[in-house]
Amino acid sequence: MNNIFKKYYVSVFISNLGNACITFVLPIYTLELTNSTFHLSIISAMEMIPFLILGLPFGAVIDKINIKKMMQICDCIRFFNYLFLFLVVMLSEINFIIIAIYICAFINGICFVFHSIAESTLVPHIVEKKELTKANSLIFGVEYATNFEIIIKLEHTTTINIFKIFLSCHKI
Repeated sequence: MNNIFKKYYVSVFISNLGNACITFVLPIYTLELTNSTFHLSIISAMEMIPFLILGLPFGAVIDKINIKKMMQICDCIRFFNYLFLFLVVMLSEINFIIIAIYICAFINGICFVFHSIAESTLVPHIVEKKELTKANSLIFGVEYATNFEIIIKLEHTTTINIFKIFLSCHKI
């Protein structure tokens, strides 16, 4: 595999690990704040609605845009989205925090749709045809491992307490 693919592979790992963490932590933090499964359902819906609305249309136009730039824009938006959420958690009242989590989950869902579709179409552009199967297998493996592994680790260890401490610095 070439150096471009190696860099891309590392970036996919980091991106998916971060996304898996936030997708896991937001609903748990919301449940801890509100003690309501209704809010938990809203968070899950806010993350999935963009797939239903944007997945098919964006998949049809992906080849007409700059894939690398789209992925970079999505990563930047997600970074500022999480920074905004962090500041809200530190500085706001509980009602505004819940609304901010809804907004953050929806924006994250939109960016995840764009990023994941762009990500899957980028591989043929950076590896030779004979390496395509191996490259796609590696990418799928790292996506699966980061998403599955983070949930297993967070459910069965005290790692989740670190996230709870980090996110609950705000006094309720």
